[in-house]
Formats: sequence, structure tokens, C-alpha cells
Amino acid sequence: MPGGRPPIDLEARRAWITERVAAGITQKEIRRELEEHNGLKVGRSKLMQQLAKWNITARRPAYKDSEELRECVAHCFHVLRLTDNRTQEVLEKKGYHIGAKRIARLRKEMGLLKRIPAGERDDAEAVIARLLHQELKDGNNIRELGRKQLYKHIRSKYNVIGR
Repeated sequence: MPGGRPPIDLEARRAWITERVAAGITQKEIRRELEEHNGLKVGRSKLMQQLAKWNITARRPAYKDSEELRECVAHCFHVLRLTDNRTQEVLEKKGYHIGAKRIARLRKEMGLLKRIPAGERDDAEAVIARLLHQELKDGNNIRELGRKQLYKHIRSKYNVIGR
């Protein structure tokens, strides 16, 4: 008698799954719906294997790079200070179909780095010192800010500090 869990048979739900894929529903959402409505907990690889067996390709549509997308990514990075995964959720709600890895690649292309490379730290610190001096000259009350508040203020205003 073989051990382990019994195999999940998705053949009975083939028409439903095919319909969901054709409607553009993501595999993650299909798996969630299978669990919620049918009580079937299907792994990502199992669903992909089954789709491949049925000769169904379920790829995310290619994203369209636009100025609005880049502005939204920059806003999520600087102002909202979101991770790439949270940024993906925000973009999904706005109608953009782009994965977290592609967001990370796009963010890096835009120069929005989470960390400053070691070779560029001295230059970055000089720029930050110049900006702080300018902020003081302009009469901003940055002396009253704590370290985290100052960090947020500078980061939201300028693209100089990595995370």
C-alpha cells in the first residue's frame, strides 16, 4: 500500500479551470478559489503540471511600460515605502499586470535602489550633507526631527538614500 497523501484529481474540474484561465484569472487566484469553494488545496506545481498536461498555457500578459507605471512605482518606493510584493498588489488594483520580480528589475533600472553600493557611499554621503545644509538654509525645521523622521523627510523629497 503506497504511503503519502492521495493524489488530487482535477479532471472533474477541468472545464471550470479552463474557463478561469481563458478569463485571464491568475493561477494563484484559481488555486485560492479551488480551496475556498471546493475544499481542494492545490499546490502551484500541481496546477501547472495539470495545465501542461491539458496543453493550456496560462501566462500573465506582458506589461506595458509607461510613464504612469514608472511614476506609480516611484511613488510606492519613496512615499509609501512599500516592498516589491506590496507594490505589485497596489499595481494589480490599478490594473497593471506585472510581477514582483519585474517590478524589482524596473525599480533598479529607474535607479531606485534599496541599498547604496559600497563604492558610491562617500559620494552619497556628500550629497546628503549638501542637501541637509540646503534644507537648513531654506529654513526647514529639520533640527527638530528625529533620525527616522529626518530619514523619511529626505527620502520623500530626494532620491538619495537607499533603504
